[in-house]
Amino acid sequence: MDYDRETFFEEFAETRFERYTAETPITAEHLWERVRRAKQLGYAIQIGEWDPALGAIAVPVVGPFESLAVAVSGDPERVADRAAELSRALAFTAGHLRREFRNLRIQQGAEYNVPRWLSRLSFAERHQKG
Repeated sequence: MDYDRETFFEEFAETRFERYTAETPITAEHLWERVRRAKQLGYAIQIGEWDPALGAIAVPVVGPFESLAVAVSGDPERVADRAAELSRALAFTAGHLRREFRNLRIQQGAEYNVPRWLSRLSFAERHQKG
């Protein structure tokens, strides 16, 4: 959800997407619409896009680990029917995790000890964006 339209199309305009189900986005424009909608809603939802028997909702957890999300998955029909309820619960959980991560960072200082592989990954991600 971090992409703006221009950056998204710079990266994905020439990408060929594989169709897994009838619901799989197969063009960059179609995928951008999913990203745009996720930005608007504050969560991403997929119903049968990768597996016809799977629906999922995910909410980003913005904090010290930039690529974290909380998600639920299950029967596509049940996920779709309960999307509003599930997204609220996930947003609450994501907010709780953000606060906990912030408190952890404050308690342990800005340079707290994280596993070496994670700190290296985080370092690589920060330098890749800049």
